[in-house]
Amino acid sequence: MWRRWALAVVVAVVLPAIAEASSAYPTFTQFGGKPYSVSYDKRAIQLNGDPVLFISGAIHPPRGTPAMWRTWLDEAVSNGLNMVQVYIFWNFHEQTEGTYTFSDRGNLTDFMHAAADAGLFVNLRIGPYVCAEWTYGGLPAWLGQKAGVEFRQSNPIWQPAMEKWFNVIVKQMAAGQFFATQGGPIVLVQVENELPKTDMSYVQWCGDMAHAALSAVNVTVPITMCNGETANNTINTCNGNDCSNYLETHGQNGRVLIDQPGLWTENEGGFQTWGGAPPPGKEPYFWGRSMADQALSVLKWFARGGSHMDYYMWTGGNNYGRWTGDGITHMYAVDAIVCPDGHRHEPKFTHTTKMHNAISTCASEIASHPAQLDNAQSLDGKGQAYVYGNCAFIEHTKEGSDTVTLKGHSFDLHGVTALIVQLDSGTVLFDSAASSTSTSHREVSSAGKLGPFKTWSEPLSGVNADTYYPSTSLFSATTPMEMTNITAALTTFAYYETVLSARVSAGGKVALPTFESMAFELFVDGKKFGEVEDYTHGNGGSKTLSVVVEDDVPAGSSLVLLAEELGYANYGFKSQVKKGLSGQPSINGQALTASWKMRGGLAGEHLELYTLGGSGKVPWSPTVGVSTTAGVWLQTEFSTPSGVTDGPGATQLLLHAIGLGRGRFWVNGNEVGRYYTLERNDASACPADGSSCPTQQYYHVPAAWLVDGPNLLTIFEASGATDLTSVGLATAAMESGAGIDVDPSKVVSCEM
Repeated sequence: MWRRWALAVVVAVVLPAIAEASSAYPTFTQFGGKPYSVSYDKRAIQLNGDPVLFISGAIHPPRGTPAMWRTWLDEAVSNGLNMVQVYIFWNFHEQTEGTYTFSDRGNLTDFMHAAADAGLFVNLRIGPYVCAEWTYGGLPAWLGQKAGVEFRQSNPIWQPAMEKWFNVIVKQMAAGQFFATQGGPIVLVQVENELPKTDMSYVQWCGDMAHAALSAVNVTVPITMCNGETANNTINTCNGNDCSNYLETHGQNGRVLIDQPGLWTENEGGFQTWGGAPPPGKEPYFWGRSMADQALSVLKWFARGGSHMDYYMWTGGNNYGRWTGDGITHMYAVDAIVCPDGHRHEPKFTHTTKMHNAISTCASEIASHPAQLDNAQSLDGKGQAYVYGNCAFIEHTKEGSDTVTLKGHSFDLHGVTALIVQLDSGTVLFDSAASSTSTSHREVSSAGKLGPFKTWSEPLSGVNADTYYPSTSLFSATTPMEMTNITAALTTFAYYETVLSARVSAGGKVALPTFESMAFELFVDGKKFGEVEDYTHGNGGSKTLSVVVEDDVPAGSSLVLLAEELGYANYGFKSQVKKGLSGQPSINGQALTASWKMRGGLAGEHLELYTLGGSGKVPWSPTVGVSTTAGVWLQTEFSTPSGVTDGPGATQLLLHAIGLGRGRFWVNGNEVGRYYTLERNDASACPADGSSCPTQQYYHVPAAWLVDGPNLLTIFEASGATDLTSVGLATAAMESGAGIDVDPSKVVSCEM
């Protein structure tokens, strides 16, 4: 209790007051750790029989550190949320079958305690398929390797595995007393996720299995299924960037606002892929949304009778380690209300805080009246109003300004906007299209260049390379093996090696049969002679990637392919997702016939070169010149810049990757993840003067991974660095004073 009120005092100086708790817009703190019931009717979720509203934010624990969680949760309270929504990533917690990891970034128990301490309810989305732009959609690769498995349908391999995992999580949450009927913060549980058309027996099995899992531990909360097929004993919920039409058509099961409440599990804010760019650039889905557009969608939702809304994402964090979905950047949801480094995305943070305060002010009126979906009042053809007692939502869908009158009060409207107003006084509590001015803004500053670097080259072929690998990572076959069979998805790299039986003339074409979102570096007799990459964000389909040979290659030459998977597909699959080579490469249309040797992972990974102990296992050399070839390790040390720490508003550390190519990096043994300086597809959206820039140039390094003395930075440069003298550090800090003016109708993202 003390922690919650102490936070409110601090933030009231710089923001509108935190949304005031009420019976219709409660905080978890109000329930004092005592058991309470969760039920629902067609209007809303009910706590102890009282209808309530929820404004929620999606947070993914593994995309942060435990110290970052606490910053996120405190900022969620400051932003006026009363709930957080959490996906559970099966493949993060069970990377090898039967071995569970629930420590550090996977410590769900600690996360639930932190959410409860912050006074936030929890919507627990177990899945176990979750999509989430997370590799394999959260499913473990080892399950995909089982013969006969078919995901997300009636299948004798999939269903028992899914049920076992679902029960592992339910039992763990029950053991921690985290469900509402135990006095904990969890009020909703989701099974499956965005389930497309499939056999209805499986759909109903999902609902029955989930209810049985809760019943087995003597807890009761509503079960949801989102944006797709829905069991008859679960609540259908909406995902999208405008779910007002979903309410108007009574959901995908025809029951929403009939006998089920309107729950919006994903008010989507977009995500980023390599090579993508914000508007006017292109993304396979979309990069982000303006604060006016997102706020408009929220008001339209509550106006029509929705009672729960979740921002997906509220903060995206970062894809630390090797967990990105195919083609997805290291930063996740860079346009969210909180930036990937934990700083407020201003003025979007201030704008949405005002809106949340307005909704909480009217929560009792909204929740105590029936949904006004079918009772919109026309305002002289200029707009429409949805009235809830003394509060009303006014919508204006036309371009240009207008003035409307409601209950004797005149209201000025921007083009395409929504207001929430109090009718007794005529007070406008919030206007979705109005500008919001923050009292601070995020500033990225250089913290100096890195170096000098020392280097060690990966051994590419022959017996010398094999000596660095355990026997379990060495394979041979007459045809190339699928990559997951080599790596077990425990690394993003694999080597394929063969001997060319015939001469290859300059101008010849090497064709590699593979899959979406793969990169290959090609070496002949230890020298790079080509590279090819595909960064498609798709469903893991087949691809053929080709390289033109520039010089003659004699017969008997060693051909080595360094394969790198750029993430497994996270949607659109029902069976094993494959990586690496799918068959024999060909030269000028003629398939190779030689046998292959394969190695899982990098030699440097097996040696753990990124740790202090592993670093001494190889003879490093000084770098020569400013560039490097492909397949090299780089290492240097740096001191933590002054002021970098954890906490709301604290200075954060970034790696500035300009000068590098594509690879991975570690700090003090912690795998930060992939960097890739691929240019955006539209330079007009670059932060500087419109010159070209990478999709992402800054990479967040968690403060918890830094030390007081020298920090060890280790880089594996897969494709070759262009200018090591440009590689450096930067800091991101919240600077006080007037915020930067932003057109509320434009997409303006956190600079990464």
